[in-house]
Amino acid sequence: MSEQKKLSRRKFVYAGAAVVAAAAVGGAYYLSQPPTPPTPTATTTTSQPITTGPPSRPMLGLEDSSLSGNEYFVDYYLGVVAAANELGLDLRVVSDDFDSGKFVHDLQDLTNLGCKMMNVMALDEYSIITARDICINAQAYFGDQWMLPQDNHEDLMKNVPWDPRFGGYFVRNQEPNTYVDYWDLSHIAFNYIGRKGKVAHIEGAPGMDCNEFRNMALYDTLKEYPDIQVIEGEAAVYWDLPSGRKSMEAILTTHPDVKAVLTQSNSIAIGARMALEAKGLTNVPIFAGDDSSQALEMMKDDKIILQMGFFTPFQGGSMTVALYDALNGHKFTPDEQLVFNPTVILTKLDVDELYPDHIHKVMDWQEYYSEIFGDAFKARGNKWPWDFRKMSYTVAEQEGFEVDPRAGWKVKYGRPMASITCGLEQYLKARIHVVDTGTWEGYEGERPLEKPYEL
Repeated sequence: MSEQKKLSRRKFVYAGAAVVAAAAVGGAYYLSQPPTPPTPTATTTTSQPITTGPPSRPMLGLEDSSLSGNEYFVDYYLGVVAAANELGLDLRVVSDDFDSGKFVHDLQDLTNLGCKMMNVMALDEYSIITARDICINAQAYFGDQWMLPQDNHEDLMKNVPWDPRFGGYFVRNQEPNTYVDYWDLSHIAFNYIGRKGKVAHIEGAPGMDCNEFRNMALYDTLKEYPDIQVIEGEAAVYWDLPSGRKSMEAILTTHPDVKAVLTQSNSIAIGARMALEAKGLTNVPIFAGDDSSQALEMMKDDKIILQMGFFTPFQGGSMTVALYDALNGHKFTPDEQLVFNPTVILTKLDVDELYPDHIHKVMDWQEYYSEIFGDAFKARGNKWPWDFRKMSYTVAEQEGFEVDPRAGWKVKYGRPMASITCGLEQYLKARIHVVDTGTWEGYEGERPLEKPYEL
């Protein structure tokens, strides 16, 4: 039994279109060359004056969703900064703060400045379609971490990055396999609480395919646990702490006996933890995603039990390298254009007991924290563990080395950027169902499972 609450993606998309139609043409935008990245924190700021790089430096635009309210977007930005610095790019950064109207105007401003590479973080289907059209018209190469630029699904194979209508300008989508990730997280959470009881769930933006794939995985897993009841909270459409706290507070008014909480981002999880502690419920475990430094620190005291590690700065850096290579004439194969970002399970739990089939995906949270944010990061002079130049086909050809998709990081966990192994047609059919209907419900095809990770 579950309490479900769904929002039509089409309503969500049309609402975004209305915002754009009503937006004023004028406005101030943050366009700058960011400094060398500082030690990442949840409060990193980016207020820098406008500076212009020399004409010889290729210009990269980053359209990020938020640089203040959610550490995920800050860490992604810092990965972009690192790769841009290594490749000698003139980086221009804008943040729309989840405003669809500003998103569109920001992109237009960046292309007017001469950006021929666009690293996009679209808000919804309307935004990515609009971004696609702006970039193609400006002959700018673009990629999006979470969204595919789809709007017509009559022909399945014409809605992928190599669609000839895109003119070769759409470079990559590299979303993690969010279905598999949440499948793993849900199984571990349900097993941890003894396979019975109430589990609160707080989703992110309804209609985004990553959000709906996680919902699909949660309810597919629920079929195996008849004594688990999922309590749906109000969606945190901006993936943020205040929304997570508000949603958890509402759940607790009618269900103070929840035994665990699942959230679709760490910022949501931190807000949920605040609501639980305000009620004295300090022992309710939280399972989340996004691998932010603040949430990893909360694992010390078991305030968050488990999270999915996306190597967020790696996401931003690898997308930047792909755009740079496309600008320099590299032709990506379909398997390189639609890829799964690596993911690992970060926890102190004995996952071998709770979920033995997936022990190969586990990385100790302290080791991960050290490499990405802590002691190992500082020992390298506040540098990420990746040499993004080693990922570049352009640099490899110029300097005579073999491309390394791991960017020089020799960890044994997870994978480098990997092609989709569940079957491309199967995966696209599932994504297209979500795009068309705004929900996972009603999809009867195969789920986007994948082959085991290679160590």
